[in-house]
Amino acid sequence: MAATVSPTFSLLRQLVLRDLRVRYRSTIFGFLWSLVKPAILIALFFAVFQMFPGIRGTLTDFKGSVSFGVFLSIGIITWTFFAGALNEGVNAYLVHHHLITKAAFYRPVLPIASAISHFIHYLVAQAALILFLGFIGYHSWQPQILLLIPLSLVELIMVSSIVAILAWAQVLVRDTTQFLELGLMVWFYGS
Repeated sequence: MAATVSPTFSLLRQLVLRDLRVRYRSTIFGFLWSLVKPAILIALFFAVFQMFPGIRGTLTDFKGSVSFGVFLSIGIITWTFFAGALNEGVNAYLVHHHLITKAAFYRPVLPIASAISHFIHYLVAQAALILFLGFIGYHSWQPQILLLIPLSLVELIMVSSIVAILAWAQVLVRDTTQFLELGLMVWFYGS
């Protein structure tokens, strides 16, 4: 068992690193884009929901009111990870068909690698949000912030499982991508 686990993790690591390299190849800022894009998105949400009168929204918790921009930013960052990993990972078997036909390996590694590469961007976006909240004086440095670690890992496991199933379904029914895109759009605007 241990003899097959090590090559699987090695392949997974190589696929994730390759995906990260390919995504930012030929760009000036490289991996810095994974920090800049969520930072601008977060700043935009705060500008819209905090600075413009009439659009302000607050949600009440046990200690007072919390900005709607905080909740929206957390939701958008999480949704971006979820939808991006599913949209990209659903085609993993089709994109990497040349690997499947040439070598014997644990096939679900392909869509899971896509989910993990999106998870790395998700972690960077979460860090950007926490830093931004600290920068604007919001009390984000509380012990509850440590709950992000197990919750994020649970989300990664959930997304990896879903994307592995959808990638398998895409091989059988090529319309899976279109159904997925439509379903994610309805789910996003419906929530």
